[in-house]
Amino acid sequence: MKYISYLKKPIKFKIVKTISFIALISSFFIILSNGISYADVSIGGSYNCDSNAVIYCGASSASALVTKYTNGDGLNSASSIQNIFNYFGINSSQINSMPQTAVLGYVTRSGNVFINNQLVATNAITGGRDFIPGSTAQTFNGTTFFIRPPTVSFLTTPLPAYVVMNNNQFQFAILSSCGNPIKATPIPPPPVPTPPVAPPIVTPTPPSTPSRTTVLPNTGANYLVTIAIFFISTISGYLVFKFYLNHKTSLDIN
Repeated sequence: MKYISYLKKPIKFKIVKTISFIALISSFFIILSNGISYADVSIGGSYNCDSNAVIYCGASSASALVTKYTNGDGLNSASSIQNIFNYFGINSSQINSMPQTAVLGYVTRSGNVFINNQLVATNAITGGRDFIPGSTAQTFNGTTFFIRPPTVSFLTTPLPAYVVMNNNQFQFAILSSCGNPIKATPIPPPPVPTPPVAPPIVTPTPPSTPSRTTVLPNTGANYLVTIAIFFISTISGYLVFKFYLNHKTSLDIN
């Protein structure tokens, strides 16, 4: 009995371990099949812990970005972060939903935004807390910052970013290394192809057959004419014959 109970533990452990392994593999294949994972994207790499970063030391995941946006980053107040984001058209509702909506992308020095090597936006504009030649100062709700194209501030390219899409169209991006926001011109999604309209079915009209009028002889009228002629001829003959007889009698007497 001790031997049997001893075996039960490793068997149970192996079953749990096998189930966990299957679940892990299944999750991996689900992510691959979808192409894009929306499960709280994490981005590694270096982080900018400097005065230019809108979010000090950036954010290693979408949920970490939400935390710093809401509570501040330890150096910059939450209100200053929110003011800069609001200027870029990024509101708190969009930020709070980023763990479910953000995907991994990158921004190039030329101002293009990509997801999975697919161009989703162009003409990017970013912002930071420090002035760099080529920047334009902006103040929003008492927070001063500087906006510029990536050609002014990007020392390396491309830079990883959290990208938010809506209906396959770019909304905004946030650089993971510094929390600096990105706005850009979305690339319109390809139009849904319209199925071709089948041409109307035309039933051919059969050629018209010319009508032919057959004139049948009016046998009734001809018959009456014949009878009339017959009677006229008979009467005429009778009168001539009678005239002949009368005159013949007279001639004979004389």
